[in-house]
Amino acid sequence: MYQISAIALTIFLYASCKPGSTSTNTASSDTALTAPADNPPSKVGKSYQGTWFKVVQKDSNNFVVFRPCGQDMQLIRVSDNELYEQTGIEFLTTRIKEVVPVDSNTVIIKSTGATTYTFSWKNRDKYISTWMPKYSATYPEQEYFYVDSAHASFLKWEKEPGCQ
Repeated sequence: MYQISAIALTIFLYASCKPGSTSTNTASSDTALTAPADNPPSKVGKSYQGTWFKVVQKDSNNFVVFRPCGQDMQLIRVSDNELYEQTGIEFLTTRIKEVVPVDSNTVIIKSTGATTYTFSWKNRDKYISTWMPKYSATYPEQEYFYVDSAHASFLKWEKEPGCQ
């Protein structure tokens, strides 16, 4: 009885390993695993989402969050489908049309209007990023530094110069 079971098991295993047997892998999945990607995958993911406070770079490795006098905090707030930018007393809310990975560190956020934002990590360890808003084709792109609000308490906070 044991010999018959052992022989049946051996035949079953041999038949399942025989060349030409069906496999759950497809040619497209095999190719996807071995073919090089045209664009490297972005490591940014959705890390640009959240609330970001504007910071000023004091020297090569130190950043300060300024508390403005008489104005609201300068910040950018990003969700899945909306971006809110507050620049002192002005603000802009825009719908996100598309997020395009540029490289492993950068994404471009395109709005439904003419505005685009480029997000890039400056110092991941300190949660410092650069945001470059471009409000129109003729508007000059400028780079601003921001810190993730969840990690802003690790930076020094100062009153904006000129505040009493």
